[in-house]
Amino acid sequence: MSHVVTIRGRLTELSQPVGGQTVSIRAGRRFYRVRTDPLGTFQLKLRVAKPTRLGLYAEATVAARELAACAESSPAPGGCVSRTRAFYSVGSPFVWARVH
Repeated sequence: MSHVVTIRGRLTELSQPVGGQTVSIRAGRRFYRVRTDPLGTFQLKLRVAKPTRLGLYAEATVAARELAACAESSPAPGGCVSRTRAFYSVGSPFVWARVH
């Protein structure tokens, strides 16, 4: 008899969802990649053959991207023309999950 393990999470930035990003998940000794939906959520379903303990960790790197036009004045010589958010990486805590 096999068991199904569902790993879920949500990627947010300043409490706002970050969609379309790749999340790398380590489950035991294997690595998987999933993408976030427009609400920033992701999900991975794994089939496990027998009861076990799985070490789990998730990590995402969000690419640099253009933001909406400037909302406030800028001290830059030509003023604010556009805004860019730099890339960053974020990871979950490592956890042990028991599969029964």
